[in-house]
Amino acid sequence: MSASFDTLKFDQRLEQTGINPEQAAAFAEAQREALDALLDGRLASKADIDVLRSELDVLRSEFRAEIDILRSDFQGKFNLPSWMVGISLVISLTMLPMMVSIVLYLFG
Repeated sequence: MSASFDTLKFDQRLEQTGINPEQAAAFAEAQREALDALLDGRLASKADIDVLRSELDVLRSEFRAEIDILRSDFQGKFNLPSWMVGISLVISLTMLPMMVSIVLYLFG
């Protein structure tokens, strides 16, 4: 991809400073070539951007699919109501002997 460089304007500016037209044209062309060589491969074209955009769309879709899989795995393993029932059962079974002891002490 070539950079946008106005060789005519550069040429005219050189001529205004007293450089002869042939030399000004040669300098302008050399400057354009140097700029093209410097920027070659460093600037993205519209086609390059379109390719990257489509690759990002694919990655975004894959990422969302992975998130959905992880979300469904998490919901399956840590279903909140069954988790709460399990904790409540453990607490109740732990407190039952203590409650029986209290009742026997008070009424026994």
